[in-house]
Amino acid sequence: FFESVLWVALVACVIPIVDSFSVWRGPTRHIVEEQPQIFDVFSFAFPFPGENASANLGLPDLLFFALFLAAAARWKLRVGWTWLALTASIGVTMWLAVVWDVAGLPALPGLSFGFLIPNADLLWAEYLRWRDEQKGPQNAGPGPQEAGGPPQAAHGIPSPRMASRSASASGEVWSVTPSWSNSSRARSRCRGR
Repeated sequence: FFESVLWVALVACVIPIVDSFSVWRGPTRHIVEEQPQIFDVFSFAFPFPGENASANLGLPDLLFFALFLAAAARWKLRVGWTWLALTASIGVTMWLAVVWDVAGLPALPGLSFGFLIPNADLLWAEYLRWRDEQKGPQNAGPGPQEAGGPPQAAHGIPSPRMASRSASASGEVWSVTPSWSNSSRARSRCRGR
């Protein structure tokens, strides 16, 4: 499961490269050209009006269509515009395959753009929010260590073990919040100290 829409955006940025390689030089090309019966089984056919031929869309293309549309709904992006862009990208890809008379074109680059373009400003805002969260308290002024407080653990919460080691090593006593000291006393009583 994706915990953030930024993961979906990252997939949308990477998957066009992978799909393009697969269609032009990789396993998809081999299947479409050498073993078309396999592609026929694992694809959806869209017949041309008045002809016996059809354009086929692979299962991964439909999977990513659903993923991008579900992500737009899940994170309250522009679902209608996303659906329209995804659908248009499938249509344009099929049209280009017919016009250029090629066995197959990668559909995922168009699907990725169909997700990213209608939601670009919302995705950018989410990225900026995430970046600010990652900076967190580092920009809020000097931390407890710089201000003469106890050393911080890697996650920014005062570490009792680090504080006691520093205090005993330097002979200083650190002040701690009442709830922190109460929980330390309770732990000491449980250990029989």
